[in-house]
Amino acid sequence: MKADRTDSVQDDSGFLKLIGDRLIVAANAAFGKMFTKEIILEAVEDQDERKEILALLLSKTDAKKFLKASNEDELSQLGSSDENSSNSDLDATDLIDTEERGLVNCDLPNRPVSKSMMSNRGIVKYRHKRERNPRIHLKHKYKKATIRYRSRIAPVLNQNKPYAGETKGIRAHQKSKSFKFAK
Repeated sequence: MKADRTDSVQDDSGFLKLIGDRLIVAANAAFGKMFTKEIILEAVEDQDERKEILALLLSKTDAKKFLKASNEDELSQLGSSDENSSNSDLDATDLIDTEERGLVNCDLPNRPVSKSMMSNRGIVKYRHKRERNPRIHLKHKYKKATIRYRSRIAPVLNQNKPYAGETKGIRAHQKSKSFKFAK
């Protein structure tokens, strides 16, 4: 169970971002300086220690992106082709190490939703409570339809007697005059 939890924590970018941000806030309070993740990682020269700190501060995909960016920066600073070939061998070993640690091929679970994702995935906008409940929604539709069609189709009356009542009931909003007849 512990192994499952550690694997799931490595994937949870929101949790790792929160922990990393709290560590940076604690460092800022302790030293009185402004630290960021990049400044902290650039201060560490040993690659193994840098990877350990990356695993603590960032999620797997963020750590992978940062490693690629830092490797590209180192390559651009060196400049010569001979050194580039030797560094590319080192980069390959670094990538193998990160794959062994599980820092590659991971989807970020808490990524923001874009407009294209909303249209493709079918993420719907907010609906009223009445529309989320199918029984109530159909009841409301039936009520609206009966009001709309009331004037078109007269309701069926069971006429067992000569006068079965008003077809649509007595309407309260219509004023009618009453007459009293003399007897």
